[in-house]
Amino acid sequence: VLIVGAFDGVTNDPTRDFLLNHTCQAIFIEPQPAAFSKLREHYGNLTNFSLHNAAIDATSGHRVLYSVPPGVEGLPSWTEQLASFDKEHVLKHEELAPGLSRHIVGVNVPTMTFDELLNKFELRSLDVLQIDAEGFDAQLLAWFPFERIRPALLHYETAHMKDSEQTQVTSRLNAMGYKVMVSDSPTDDMAFLI
Repeated sequence: VLIVGAFDGVTNDPTRDFLLNHTCQAIFIEPQPAAFSKLREHYGNLTNFSLHNAAIDATSGHRVLYSVPPGVEGLPSWTEQLASFDKEHVLKHEELAPGLSRHIVGVNVPTMTFDELLNKFELRSLDVLQIDAEGFDAQLLAWFPFERIRPALLHYETAHMKDSEQTQVTSRLNAMGYKVMVSDSPTDDMAFLI
């Protein structure tokens, strides 16, 4: 299992129960330092889980990630889950969380490509690819090297996708032999390799 945008490994994580109740290997990718600390608290002692503090990008290096720090008084707790390379994506939540814009911070985070990640962990197969990247999901699916590995199940966030992006993702996945289905969550889709 590969989870990109793992946050703390607990909040809104559809894989948590499965991972804790089955013997499987899992790799968690999370770029936010505070969220990664919580992720390490939750899963750091489990030897079948690998945790990596980075973001997936087109190239390796560093990039500014915009987010809202945890525990900001007056802001809803969900705002700490907002993180994006696009500051405007975080800002568009101002209407739901007045004052949000005053607390956005930019943090330089390490980045790596999917190919580097697959090489690092010597992945030759993948049962599940879970992506929750705050509006960056379509781009991450475009970057994933499906010619190298075809995960059996994809679960990705669609809440922030434009209709045109969602159509492109669905068409591309269908062309590669996936059946796209709406998941139990109104904000996500799943695709099964058939």
